[in-house]
Amino acid sequence: MPKGFTATTLAIIVTVVLTSSLVGWVVYSNSNTPKVKGVSSSGDVIKPGFSVDVASNRGTWDLYVFLCEKKETCLEGLETGVRWITRGGGKTVDSEVFVEARNSWDKYDYIKVFVKPGWGSEERKFTPVKENVPLEVQTQTINDVETILLPTEVFAADFYKVAKFSD
Repeated sequence: MPKGFTATTLAIIVTVVLTSSLVGWVVYSNSNTPKVKGVSSSGDVIKPGFSVDVASNRGTWDLYVFLCEKKETCLEGLETGVRWITRGGGKTVDSEVFVEARNSWDKYDYIKVFVKPGWGSEERKFTPVKENVPLEVQTQTINDVETILLPTEVFAADFYKVAKFSD
């Protein structure tokens, strides 16, 4: 076997691997799917529901959303009702959490939303500030935690940015 055969074969293999890698990268980077879960782009369709902004200067946070059959159920305690979601994050100026409305919300009258410090983070209060939306957003203090109560029926067909929680 001549010595040039190995060098030629190796050059062809390297060229094929590099070319296929480049083609794969170009195809992947031109796809229209979001690269980061939870991030929306201007082309995304806004579905019925709501969003809440969280601003935390002093550490981690957890946002809780509970569904309640009656307003009284929401007011009985901080974690009364059916827990719908829990989302968390770290120090942030403006982190928006989206909550998509579901048909199963028909049996609930209110949504309770609050933010608490994350595990291992310093104790502090998160204060909600209502956004300028044409719906009833009530603030309540339950067990020394400020919450907002939202009527579920308004989210059946519309989307609202309802409040911002800040520490």
